[in-house]
Amino acid sequence: MAITKKNCDKQAELDAEIKQWFDDAVALLKHLSDKFGKNADYYLNQMFSGALRLRNSRQPNAYNAWSHHIAKEANEASQASPSNLLDLQQEKIDDYYDLTEEQREQYVNELVDQRQSRSTSLRTTQRGRTQDVNNVCGKIVDLLLSLKQYVGIEAFFCIFRNSPNFHMSPRWYFTLEQINQYLATMIQRWEIDKIGAMVEAFAIAGCNYMNLLRNSKLKAAFLKASICDKINAMLVEITGNSKAVMNYASFESEIVLRYRIQLIGWTADKWTNPSELSNAVAPLQQLLDAIENGACRFEHLASHEFTARKKKYDEDVAAGRVA
Repeated sequence: MAITKKNCDKQAELDAEIKQWFDDAVALLKHLSDKFGKNADYYLNQMFSGALRLRNSRQPNAYNAWSHHIAKEANEASQASPSNLLDLQQEKIDDYYDLTEEQREQYVNELVDQRQSRSTSLRTTQRGRTQDVNNVCGKIVDLLLSLKQYVGIEAFFCIFRNSPNFHMSPRWYFTLEQINQYLATMIQRWEIDKIGAMVEAFAIAGCNYMNLLRNSKLKAAFLKASICDKINAMLVEITGNSKAVMNYASFESEIVLRYRIQLIGWTADKWTNPSELSNAVAPLQQLLDAIENGACRFEHLASHEFTARKKKYDEDVAAGRVA
């Protein structure tokens, strides 16, 4: 119990630090936008591209440079793929140990030159981003077709944007078009154009379903369902019983006494099935947040706690306070 509380406190402290960093970053982006005139997303891209440049600026060691070289040679000769680099390294390890210092330095310089020749900044123009998408899609298709030929697989993918500042229709690819036809036959309303538009909207909304709901009633219904699902998941986890089901009406007998556990951190103003709580969004969100950050959780009862709860329950039953 003490360990659980310590972990929760540590997680809460971490969450607070991350929130502070996020708030500071948002304030900085607004400052840069006000000062230099571009929108905040532009400077966000610049911040992360700086991190990429820092990461890629590290000097490679001789072994990594040699590994990159033999993998490149193998791929160009169509004798291997990146997935079996480990086999290549093991097969040619004696060659590595036979390298002179000059040869090792040459491989390192070769890799450094290649890294520097790449554009390490994130694309900020529509044309540049589109080119990147085209290049990556082409590489994915090539890899999938290679797997299809050498391993024996079929696959499909969909790529869609997550920013309103980049304009691109969702892109689908099937290694076999009959897969799409089969899914359209077997799954009601399987239409890739509509599905692509839906997941695109969800991604642009920050992958937050709440942002897509139009009124407070729908938001409340979503929050209530999420609370019920998460509480039931917590019950299954703490009991180790995959068939355990939450019982709010008979909580004391069917949950507390049956499994010797208690629920702490309940933030709602009354104890009831979440579906019967008020539709006020803020209290529901507060309860869901408490569940997600661990403040509201199940805990095992100590022996004396269980005895006290059992005694009180029996007294309530005898007095007619509990049916």
